[in-house]
Amino acid sequence: MTTHFQDLFMKLPIPLCWVASDGVVLQMNKRFESVFGYSKKDMPILDCWWPLAYPDTSYRDWVRRTWNEALALAEKRDIIPIEYRVRCKNQQTVTMEISGITLGDGFLATFIDVTERNAAQERVQHLAFYDSLTDLPNRRLLATRLEHLMAKLKRSQRCAALMVVDLDNFKPLNDRWGHAAGDQVLVEAARRMVNVVRAVDTVSRAGGDEFVVLLDEIDADAEHAARVAMDIARRLQTSLSAEFELSLDNLLARGACHRGSASIGVVLFDGRVARTESLFACADTAMYEVKRQGRNGVLMTRV
Repeated sequence: MTTHFQDLFMKLPIPLCWVASDGVVLQMNKRFESVFGYSKKDMPILDCWWPLAYPDTSYRDWVRRTWNEALALAEKRDIIPIEYRVRCKNQQTVTMEISGITLGDGFLATFIDVTERNAAQERVQHLAFYDSLTDLPNRRLLATRLEHLMAKLKRSQRCAALMVVDLDNFKPLNDRWGHAAGDQVLVEAARRMVNVVRAVDTVSRAGGDEFVVLLDEIDADAEHAARVAMDIARRLQTSLSAEFELSLDNLLARGACHRGSASIGVVLFDGRVARTESLFACADTAMYEVKRQGRNGVLMTRV
């Protein structure tokens, strides 16, 4: 390297690593060492980098394969950027967009840290599909899962169920203790429902004090599927009828609790349903009938 190039190489604010055609690591800049913690003593040749940066064998094999393919395709041009998870010397893992250029028969690898960018994108994605209070799937994600379930049911010819769960007497709770108390009850109700349903099922918050539960494939026998769905619905009802303890700063509210219940409308369906909107309408109608009859109950219907 010329003195000017050497100075520029060392001072650039992104990690750089220059590797010769025989795999010898010719140079790495200060930023490389500060970000990853590895020096030339740790990795005098490229073969030392792979197990250090990618300790998982299967992932390492994939990284080496994709990198060598990108390097072969470069043909004296830019090496296409690919994201990799890199293990640093301090055992932290960062996500790097690794690219570079070919230099003679070797290459100069450049590293762009995209860890925070990806985390921010994941947060935005999460906000788009999950309720901010309960962290349950929202209507958008529920609709997507329902569409996927409908496609499965057409193949399996099994039944599934959708429930609309409305918390009874929620407004008096807010009126008496405030919205902070209401939020506590919603979060606890969400936790209880998730604990009742199966791992494959979806508990979603539709808004306010209304939740929607989607029971994934149950059984091809409609009668048996109905019994399973009703059993889960009744266990949800029992769980939501248990006392909710409130933790509030208000001195008058210390030791306060809320005794609630739930009105649940259930619709059993299979893959022959033409429109998913009809499922929500049927479950809603059943739920409101429970409300009309005095709340705290379960009613099933079919499409």
